[in-house]
Amino acid sequence: MSDKASKIRLKTSALTQSRKRLNTVFHLPKYVGKSRHGLPVRAIQNTASKNSRASPPVRPGSLFLPRQCGLFAILVNLFLLPTSAYAYLDPGTGNALGYLLLSGAAAIFFFIKSVYYQIFRKRSNMTVLHKDPDSNIVLFSEGKPYWDTFQPIIEALILRKQKFSYLTMDVEDPGLTFENPYIEPRYIGSGTLAFLRLNRVNARIMLATTPNIGSLGAPLARPPRVKILAHVFHSVADISMYSKGSLDHYDAVLLAGAFQKASIRAIERKRNLPKKRLEVAGLPYLDALAKRASSAPLTPRDRPTVLVGSSWGNKGCLKHYGVAFISGLLNAGYEVVIRPHPHSLQTEPGVLEAIASTLSDRQYLTWDLAPTPDKTMAASDILISDTSSIRLDYAFLYGKPVVTLEIPEQAVTGLELEDLEENWIHALDNEIGVFLGEDLIHTLPDQINSLLEDSNQRSMEGLRDDTLPYFGRSGEIIADYLIREVASPNKENAPNNARGPNRESCMGNPGNPMVDGGAGA
Repeated sequence: MSDKASKIRLKTSALTQSRKRLNTVFHLPKYVGKSRHGLPVRAIQNTASKNSRASPPVRPGSLFLPRQCGLFAILVNLFLLPTSAYAYLDPGTGNALGYLLLSGAAAIFFFIKSVYYQIFRKRSNMTVLHKDPDSNIVLFSEGKPYWDTFQPIIEALILRKQKFSYLTMDVEDPGLTFENPYIEPRYIGSGTLAFLRLNRVNARIMLATTPNIGSLGAPLARPPRVKILAHVFHSVADISMYSKGSLDHYDAVLLAGAFQKASIRAIERKRNLPKKRLEVAGLPYLDALAKRASSAPLTPRDRPTVLVGSSWGNKGCLKHYGVAFISGLLNAGYEVVIRPHPHSLQTEPGVLEAIASTLSDRQYLTWDLAPTPDKTMAASDILISDTSSIRLDYAFLYGKPVVTLEIPEQAVTGLELEDLEENWIHALDNEIGVFLGEDLIHTLPDQINSLLEDSNQRSMEGLRDDTLPYFGRSGEIIADYLIREVASPNKENAPNNARGPNRESCMGNPGNPMVDGGAGA
């Protein structure tokens, strides 16, 4: 790490730095911000501009386990973290004793934590959930990284004077700072106890951007007292790159665009699932990014800048292609900014460290670990990516070209793509730039030069509006949908997944153009 980078002072509290200690363990050149890890992760997301999803906690002894101290460490290590047990417990008395000890320890732990938050957090509107939330509308977020998805919806609901609850697993979530009579924000904790608390939610409709709720082996069960479980997308993509079973237990899906219908219906037919209610509603997080993009100052650079936005794991270009293509770009005179997927920082730090070490002496190479990619997307001239949907974020918001590097199909396993005949986003590869096969990777500098010189590229604005019909208004559209749902008390009370396959695909409302009539879906 350079002297300049090592002297950067993080503007976060000591507790936050401790909780997200990966930033201090994984050192990369020219550190520009904190990574959005620290939440439980589920390995389904593939966009470099988003955080990874929920999964079981890291086991004790892991290099990346957040540092604990004092009483918190004792309680966590004794009662909340899995350990090997060799003592025998009688099935009757022993289990009862173990249950009492665990319950007592958990109660003490959360009592102390609640007192700590009240004393030190100084957030008057932040409450810890100790009772079942009972609301017609509940928004559930895994935390701060998904604030761009929920903020436009929250603002629209407040403007419409609709009361709702906002539940989050992240104490740093900006939603906890709202002071408004129409929103009840609550911190529900993290990990297993948060999942148990969420399972007690009682609501007409719960909106989440977390896939795989209710799936076999997933940490989040479907709350039994939620009548309608609705999903909102956080990427411009169909469900091809979601993990298998991602939306199987959802009743409704708020689509970014009509293009997402085909993959959802195909999975339903293949697995004999009941039809979900599908409504085109836009993409809230992209609207939030667009607002910031329009006001972001541009930093002048003395040479063309290439942003490498990689997915994680085998489907990411950093792991698949390694350092060679980046060296080629630097040798060709380009400035390169590498933005790894946040999940890569947790699952493959060795890959990133190897690249950083190999290229440590290169002058025009920087790393972007900021929470959002706004600044680097605005400052760069072209994007190189792989399976990540950051490609469409980049093209739609900034109208700049994208080079998509081929990732072999055998590297993409365990995803919905295995049960689908096609991946929708492949059809756009050559509309937003070029697709480059493995055998042509050596031509990458020439391809970039050609794209940057081409002044006759198709306007991305037209393609964006065709793909996302409610661009800039998705928060309003989704808020109106939620309000319509709670205003219809005479609808069936059983969850959609319990009502059989003959259910209509969406509400009949001929006056609303966003509604999917179901006939051709």
